[in-house]
Amino acid sequence: DTVLNAGTTFVNGATTADSDFFVQSGAVLGGTGAIGGAVTVESGGRLAPGTSPGIINTGNLDLQTGSTLDLDVNGVTTAGTDYDQVQVAGSVTLTGTLNLIDGFTGTGTPGDALLLIDNNSPDPVSGTFVGLPNGTDVNFNGELWHIAYDGGDGNDVVLINGPANVSIADVSQDETDSGQTVFMFTVTVDSPINDAFTVPYTVTQQMATEGQDYVATSGTLSFTGTSS
Repeated sequence: DTVLNAGTTFVNGATTADSDFFVQSGAVLGGTGAIGGAVTVESGGRLAPGTSPGIINTGNLDLQTGSTLDLDVNGVTTAGTDYDQVQVAGSVTLTGTLNLIDGFTGTGTPGDALLLIDNNSPDPVSGTFVGLPNGTDVNFNGELWHIAYDGGDGNDVVLINGPANVSIADVSQDETDSGQTVFMFTVTVDSPINDAFTVPYTVTQQMATEGQDYVATSGTLSFTGTSS
């Protein structure tokens, strides 16, 4: 095992699977290497992937309370080139702090996604960064983003530009001379929203005739928010 207790250590090569790293208070672990064992960042320790920016690979990742993950973000296109990333071949446990370092000279586009932690195991992320539950808004680069711990392929940590989007699926019915049909509309939110929100709706006339072909209605859908 390797214990870091001061200064900055860059790992740019590969280590064996039985070589765990412990990053203690006052120490920083960086580089673009592949750490085969687990990485535990203790209180006061920091994980700073790459050499601005870059990708570091780890086994199990445990960012403990009081630890910090420092990520450089200079753009949105490619992990390792435009922004830092951690690729994890194992479990991901988060109770530390996320520190986004803004080197971004442009602006994002709604829907842009930064894959911050690429979780290559089938397990979900355990925990969240301090003050950032799933779906929380994040102000970064003068823009509104939001964080998801079930992004990417379902268990990655992703920062997404813009608010979550709500969509309502279309339904259709061939017209007849009698009978009634009750329509059910599916409302979909494309990413987690931590807070409660509402969506107003109104059924309006297009080709059909109100009262003869359909019953006009309107109202408000209320959602409690979700942690996933």
